[in-house]
Amino acid sequence: MQTMATDQRSLDLHPLRRLLWHGRFIIFLGALIGTISFGYYALFVADPVYRATTVVILETRTGEIADIDAVLTELSGELPEINTEIEVLRGRALMGQVVDILDLTKDPEFNGALVPDGWQTRIKHRLRSLIMAQDPPPPTLTWEREAAINALISHVSITAVPASFVFRITAESSAPEKAALIADTVARAYMDGQIARKEAVTRDALTVLKARVDQLGLELAEAESRLSAFASSHNVTPGAAQTGNTAGQIGQTLRELTQYEREAEATRDLYRDFLGRMKETEALLGMIRPDSRVLSAAVVPNYHVEPRRVQLITMGLIFGLVGALAMILLREAMANTYRQPADLAANLRLPVLGQMPDVPAKGRAGVVLHLAERPTSPAAEAVRGVRTSLLGSGAGTLPKVILCTAAKQDEGTTTLSVALAQNIAAMGKSVVLVDADLRQSAMDEVFGAGTGKGLMSVLSGDAVIEDALFTAQPYGFDVLFGMIGGFPGVPDTLSSDRFADLVALMRDTYDVVIIDAPPALLVPDARILARLADHVVFAVRACSTTRTEAAEALKAFREIPHLPVALVLTRGPSPELPRERTRWSTTGRTAYFGQ
Repeated sequence: MQTMATDQRSLDLHPLRRLLWHGRFIIFLGALIGTISFGYYALFVADPVYRATTVVILETRTGEIADIDAVLTELSGELPEINTEIEVLRGRALMGQVVDILDLTKDPEFNGALVPDGWQTRIKHRLRSLIMAQDPPPPTLTWEREAAINALISHVSITAVPASFVFRITAESSAPEKAALIADTVARAYMDGQIARKEAVTRDALTVLKARVDQLGLELAEAESRLSAFASSHNVTPGAAQTGNTAGQIGQTLRELTQYEREAEATRDLYRDFLGRMKETEALLGMIRPDSRVLSAAVVPNYHVEPRRVQLITMGLIFGLVGALAMILLREAMANTYRQPADLAANLRLPVLGQMPDVPAKGRAGVVLHLAERPTSPAAEAVRGVRTSLLGSGAGTLPKVILCTAAKQDEGTTTLSVALAQNIAAMGKSVVLVDADLRQSAMDEVFGAGTGKGLMSVLSGDAVIEDALFTAQPYGFDVLFGMIGGFPGVPDTLSSDRFADLVALMRDTYDVVIIDAPPALLVPDARILARLADHVVFAVRACSTTRTEAAEALKAFREIPHLPVALVLTRGPSPELPRERTRWSTTGRTAYFGQ
């Protein structure tokens, strides 16, 4: 039966979870700062904004053009006319009238010249005066009025209700009463403007009609005068042309009389018509009404619409979290240090024995005690992992001489050396821990004063090694202190044959010799000692040792032929013990065990 391997794409969220866990304090701080900042702005800085709305409806024309309503109402309700009225409501002319009615040039909300200049404005004015070599001119009344109109336009919005002749005039202000007053004033100014336009048109028409009536009156008087003069001169009675019985009676005189009578009658009819129109127009002056009316006046709002405090605080929390995550990702992208053992292996291209976390003990003296009393703690398990890796590197046997060093101080080298000595001794091996840091010894902080003699005593011939060794009880390994008995540190002695013979003697006497060396970048001691070692364990402190420092320090050890060098990540978070974890894949949830 042929089986096919299925390629399942999986998404391991463990690195992301670890990254977020390492940056949890930044995330918490970002969320806290964002929430507090936006909350403070919403509660104490932002000016409240109140909104009031006046609803206006257009009254469209429904009668014939000859009706009186045709003069009173000029709108037909067509879409272009509705859009035109919206633009009239938004226009600067109408807003200027509102500014004048409410005297908004004296309101700091609409006249920025009344607000004291802040430090940003003062700096801007100062820079402008330096560039232009003169101070900006003071604001004029015209400028202040135009600025108030601009501010009012930004505070008022006009919207049309779809499929209707209804407009909503919405005004915003920092005071609720002012918002309602502005909305109602805009509506009133709009309707007053309609009345004013109609009155102006009507008065213009009345002026034209009066002039025409006066002219027709003169023409009528002249026509009647001509008729009367003709009748008197020919001794003819007006109307005789119409009452004659025979055609013979109608002569030239009667025909002319008839012509004068017709002209007078036509002028009289025109005079009566225009006189009637003039009287109707005079009557309309008291009957003019606007093309719109208020459906509902603005109500003084009892709550503000801005700032929206809950939304602002929520936005501050979101911005804080996003900013913190961006900072974490940026820090991760720009990180020049090491966080995980995998980072060491990928960058330095050397085997990694494991990671050694900070031992949760009080002082260096409690390190060995903690590891001995808590063999299942994360720190003890980590040391056991490093020891197991050392066994694997030596084909099942531990190196005889192990040199522990780092790039600089405070990398956890001494803690690693002591922990390895205790762990290997627990296996039944004979172990000696040599303090080769002749400048800044730390072994006395771990084990106390010791025997009063040490490495320098043996090298100077003042003591034999048996008298200088200190047995760390009850851990079962020996310690050879470095600076004991007041001897000065002499690094040159580490390259002497006497020191090489001492290392050879300890190699023959003990199963494992662990040398705690000083930092490789500070002094050359570690490079000298490495030539006598079988294996170098290089400590790299998590999130502290830079990639440049580690590479530069390891350069000297790479030059020594056939010298194994391995890395240990120190002083990082406690490694996770093997346990059941969950991997999310495209096919479902799958459980597996492992680091």
